[in-house]
Amino acid sequence: MCKTRNYKAIIEYFPHEVKDLEPAIFYLNSQKSQDVIFWESKYVVLLWLSIIILVPFDLSTIDSEKGDDIFAQLLDLSKFYLKSSSLTREAAAIFLAKFFSRPDIQKGQYCHDYL
Repeated sequence: MCKTRNYKAIIEYFPHEVKDLEPAIFYLNSQKSQDVIFWESKYVVLLWLSIIILVPFDLSTIDSEKGDDIFAQLLDLSKFYLKSSSLTREAAAIFLAKFFSRPDIQKGQYCHDYL
């Protein structure tokens, strides 16, 4: 569908609830060691994250199982997928653009330790 219609036509159909944020992060973290051959699922999940991150919620309310800051997890994931040679690089860039457009990120509430 993404190849035929472009990602903008399909992301409007993705569910976008805050409860979906951590499972998406967990999936992408678990797929880091997988081959580049299966990039399609990573691409779609990164696009899904770009929609979820636009929901107005406070990032500090998310309690991660790993104990890491959710901001750090999202930033590390996007940095990892930006290094890819597949289309996941495009999806990671789309995610980062939407992530840094959040009002709490622009105010510098989370950025001071990581950037």
